[in-house]
Amino acid sequence: MSYRKERKKRLAIIFVVSTLVILIFTAVFVALLISDKEELRNEGIKEYKAGHYEEAIKLFKESLAENQLFSEKMDLDTRMYLGTAQLKLHQYNEAEKTFIRVHKDNNGTLDDNKIDTFLGIAQSMKGYGDYMPETIIPDLQQAVAGGNYSALIYLASCYYETGQDEEMIEAYKSAIDHLGMSTYIAYQLSSYYLKNNNPETAYYYVEQGLNADDDMFMDKLLYNQVVYYEKSLDYKKAYELMNDLYKQYPDDTEYRAEYDYLYTRVNINPNPVHVIEEEEEEEK
Repeated sequence: MSYRKERKKRLAIIFVVSTLVILIFTAVFVALLISDKEELRNEGIKEYKAGHYEEAIKLFKESLAENQLFSEKMDLDTRMYLGTAQLKLHQYNEAEKTFIRVHKDNNGTLDDNKIDTFLGIAQSMKGYGDYMPETIIPDLQQAVAGGNYSALIYLASCYYETGQDEEMIEAYKSAIDHLGMSTYIAYQLSSYYLKNNNPETAYYYVEQGLNADDDMFMDKLLYNQVVYYEKSLDYKKAYELMNDLYKQYPDDTEYRAEYDYLYTRVNINPNPVHVIEEEEEEEK
């Protein structure tokens, strides 16, 4: 075989191998660019907004497990959703790990104060349900006295569980003084006062919570705002607010039931049809 033919053969082999390498690399690169990550995340958010937190957590974890290039920002926000879903289900140990990871990965995209608020709740409540409340109150009191003010949130919950309502209120107020208002504290206090027929004080904490720096329990505060107007017999205002809330969470069964009830209070037709007011207007 002449030198020229052998050289052509080598070049042909090199060309074929190079082409295969490029095709394989391109296929791998495209595969890493395209995945079910975003679809799983969107499904998770849908379940989250419907109040189906266990299913949302499953979908968020599946989304995070998908390999996809340039998805760091998406994953960061997905973990934030994951952590808040875990908090809502009282999975405090898991939420703590999630928010620590969010803090580590955050590059300025998310508000550090919001992350700190959620992480603080998870860390202060991670022992919730593992002990008899009355047995750990002394340790929590000692922790607070030593400057661990995050323990006030767990301490307040223990006071509530043991029927020490005045101490619970003082613990939450002290937490506000040292840690600032959060939607979690505002929700707990407004719910307590609504339950105990003190709607004006409840509404004060609803307003405080709506101006907090986080939004984790924002929908619950908006719901308590509806209940305040309902208890004040201002059904029209309650219905207007509930209509807005139901529009955001149309699959939430508790919100749907409240919407149905208020619908019957402000409309002649006593048979609500699970249709948001604005959609009804569009059909006319």
